[in-house]
Amino acid sequence: MVTSRTAVYSDMLTLQTKLQFPFERHFFSLPGWAEARTVLDFGCGNIAYATLLDDLFPGKQFFCVEADSEMREVAVRRSRPNLHVVGQLDEIPSDVRFDFNLLRLVLLHVAEREAVYKFVSARSEIGAKLLIFDAEDDLLAFDPQPREFVSALRALRAQSKNRALRPLLPNELDAYGFTLQYEDSIVVNNSFPHAGEDLFKYMYRTAELGVGSPLPEVIHRELIEWWMGSPYVQYGFFGQLYERS
Repeated sequence: MVTSRTAVYSDMLTLQTKLQFPFERHFFSLPGWAEARTVLDFGCGNIAYATLLDDLFPGKQFFCVEADSEMREVAVRRSRPNLHVVGQLDEIPSDVRFDFNLLRLVLLHVAEREAVYKFVSARSEIGAKLLIFDAEDDLLAFDPQPREFVSALRALRAQSKNRALRPLLPNELDAYGFTLQYEDSIVVNNSFPHAGEDLFKYMYRTAELGVGSPLPEVIHRELIEWWMGSPYVQYGFFGQLYERS
């Protein structure tokens, strides 16, 4: 059974995919993606992202891992013959080898990153790619600042294990045979035509995940009044592409 929190989280992930992919698209033009045939999507959520990739780049097999049982239920309902949803890494058949690995906004939630690195390294072909997207909180900015929303956002971010991974990952992954090839900061803001209302909905869902749904009236009212005032908002994250040697 899917609870209301999981439904909110799933909706947030779908909005996140729609908002952010145009800014992430250039990573999929780098060497390694076009020729990839077997893809690991670790922390796949509701598989909105894997589904989008499958629509845009057909001909790949995706092994999508989601540990949360309720979110996995959502993912299974949306799965396709080439989108295989499992609950744990060790449920992936032992003969499967990956030429592309995707860890998108998941490591910030992982306490034991080394266990993930060990699996990915062991299952990756030489020359396989590892693409990581994760938080870069210093890029967050508002004009003006919606104070009640920011408080709810802090509550949600406090649930993360580590939101400052960018400087740590190259050395950690080097120990498992992955060398950094390319990195970039990505900023999403509401001045882009495709963002607009979806960014407001994304913020609303984020606040619900921080303090509960339905939102307290004070945050609900603040967000609506703030958005009607034509504010500016941006948030950011980073991407890093590695190669298995």
